[in-house]
Amino acid sequence: MRRAERPVRVVAIGGSLVLALLLIGLSLTASVARRVNTNDAVEPGTTLLVPLLSARRTPTVLSAITRIGRLTSSLSVLNKQLPPNTCLAVSWMGRSVTSSHVDNKYTPASVMKLFTAFAALQTLGPTHTFTTSIKGEIKDGVVTGDLYFVGGGDPLLVRRDYVANEKYPTLTPSYMEILADAVVAAGVRSITGTIVGVDNRYDDVRYPSTWSSAFYGSEGGPLGALMSSDGSALGQVLKPDDPAIGAADDLHSLLGLRGVVLSGQSIRGKVADSVPTIAELTSAPLTDIVREMLVNSDNNTAELLLKEMGYVVKKSGTTADGLAVVLEQLNKASIPMTGVEIFDGSGLTRQNTATCQALMAVLTQESATLPTMLAVAGETGTLAPVFGGQSIKGRLVAKTGTLRNVKSIAGYIPLKGADPVIFSLIINKVGIENQSQYRPLWYALGDALGRASVDPRPEDLAP
Repeated sequence: MRRAERPVRVVAIGGSLVLALLLIGLSLTASVARRVNTNDAVEPGTTLLVPLLSARRTPTVLSAITRIGRLTSSLSVLNKQLPPNTCLAVSWMGRSVTSSHVDNKYTPASVMKLFTAFAALQTLGPTHTFTTSIKGEIKDGVVTGDLYFVGGGDPLLVRRDYVANEKYPTLTPSYMEILADAVVAAGVRSITGTIVGVDNRYDDVRYPSTWSSAFYGSEGGPLGALMSSDGSALGQVLKPDDPAIGAADDLHSLLGLRGVVLSGQSIRGKVADSVPTIAELTSAPLTDIVREMLVNSDNNTAELLLKEMGYVVKKSGTTADGLAVVLEQLNKASIPMTGVEIFDGSGLTRQNTATCQALMAVLTQESATLPTMLAVAGETGTLAPVFGGQSIKGRLVAKTGTLRNVKSIAGYIPLKGADPVIFSLIINKVGIENQSQYRPLWYALGDALGRASVDPRPEDLAP
């Protein structure tokens, strides 16, 4: 009460005390400065020329915070819309932007092909190719005996008419017609025997044991190292049970159309090493074959790559040995495998499980190579019919997955001159494969991810 009655006196006394303390501090500072030895002086260039809290010291940090914050805000709206039994992960510039149930395991469908792609690129190498051969004894334009059609595992061996009618046309095909033309160019005019399909590079198991029989011949198979046009044969409604015989029938028809005289039904068999090669057809490099598998979600390519990995690494072209190679490569790369179970190369098996965390690890490790091997939103492959009217069209690249009650998507938003945004989304929900259910969620994801940009750049934030 007394201080309140004399406010001017209180202020005057307080001010005098503060002034006295300042004068004492200045005196001590001057005293210390006079005692400094010249040998202890601060080295030239170490004096702070820019205030510690200046924006000029933190433009990179501020840029990252601004850009990630914008993306985080958009994704928070999507997270509220996602149903249970869903995982979502998004990372950018080495930071997790959003992370929801990333350790939980879910049925992933065809995004499993990302694991197959990763292992194939690691073990077979980007330049690996497949060679299909024609062998036989030629004398005076006549093949004496049988003509041998030897499969080398090429999953993209096709007829031209087949590609013309595919839902997702083969991107880098190995045309059967080229082989037929090469046989004629080698001087073959007639064959006294028949055409023998040689299919001993891989085993003769036509379908993974974990596939539903409803997928047989429709979603994939029958599988074999000699397999033309996904196992179909020219002029036949149903696929032959043995793909080697179907491929031999195709070659028989194509040679006949080119005037080569031959008779007898195609058969399956072996060929001696001593039989000379008449013609060969080399596939596109593995990078293109992996791109085919991912862009078009090609199940046969995925399963044959699995067998090829078994053949090359384990000397046994079986699904089981191929799976062992995939698991070895994922573990070697320190991919988090808890919750991951792999039964095939394509993702058609419902027993397959994966986590968003594992997918993110693969996408992160392969961020320099995979973006060019994925479908483009609204333009190519399985993403051609999706995102067409969205702002993300032409920007988002991803692998998709679909099974009954399963919808998944995982990939990137590439950014010129900056790290890509990496994302994975798996939804397990009754009816989610219907467009009315998954597309609103995918479009919300696309809209959110589309907010990622290289701006503001650090130089935009500095004075």
